[in-house]
Amino acid sequence: WLKHAIANYNPEDVPSDKVTGETGVPLPEHEASTTRERWTKLSFQSSSAEEADEGHGHDRVLDDSERGIWGAFDGVSSVKGAAEAAEITKRIFHETLLGAAKPTSLEQAKQLMELAFARARTEFRRLDRDEDFEGSTTANVSFAVEIDGQDYLIIGNAGDSVCYKTDEMEGAKLLTTEQSNAAHGMPHVIFNSVGPYARWTQADIDRLPENRKVPDHYYFDEIIAVPVKPGDRFVHATDGISGDEDAERLSEQEFAEGLRQGTPQQSVGWLFAVSRKDDDKAAVAVHIGR
Repeated sequence: WLKHAIANYNPEDVPSDKVTGETGVPLPEHEASTTRERWTKLSFQSSSAEEADEGHGHDRVLDDSERGIWGAFDGVSSVKGAAEAAEITKRIFHETLLGAAKPTSLEQAKQLMELAFARARTEFRRLDRDEDFEGSTTANVSFAVEIDGQDYLIIGNAGDSVCYKTDEMEGAKLLTTEQSNAAHGMPHVIFNSVGPYARWTQADIDRLPENRKVPDHYYFDEIIAVPVKPGDRFVHATDGISGDEDAERLSEQEFAEGLRQGTPQQSVGWLFAVSRKDDDKAAVAVHIGR
């Protein structure tokens, strides 16, 4: 299926002057001139913001409610090229999801997210080989799709950026895993990211000392399908919003209060206002309608 998933690709739809050849999975030329529509009949209202901490500016946000694609990316500041890594990953995910044919099953939808991760990492390996590039980034990304009469949010996650969701009846729920040890009372280390580095293997994990071990799924990309409906609200945010240490961390109740605000713009503004970590910040809030 992936061979044909990008059959509807149209270079004019991609907000980039670099649409082929970089990632190792080039998209074919396509004669169609129409813009890809959303893969669901749901409507979306969204708002997003980025805020740079002094001397940084490594966080990026993806906000495309017209097509139903969103995300937050946090360039890892401990290596050079953090901002570039976040920008490249944002572009490749957007490009891949814009260029794909609509998935017809949840398996295909998850494969499409896997393809986006693979294309980004292939590009970073090329940059590392040709330009000694070291940048890496988190990626917390989603797209909306209707399959067999049910609407889903397909979410991909690498790193410690977060996706919280709420509905009209419940409080906020963290949908993705924060793949770091900050929540375990240890110095902040991210166990998964998008970059040029070799992926973890189970053998690598088994060799870690006991005081460095976290659950195995912290080391691998997380791809999930979450049913959604009108009235649901969700947010993608970097750890500048969610926090790392206990004193910085926003609670589920605080995320719920942010998402209960009247508009997505108010939701984003509220979360930025109550965030407590001194860091770059990025978030996109989405309210789902009919």
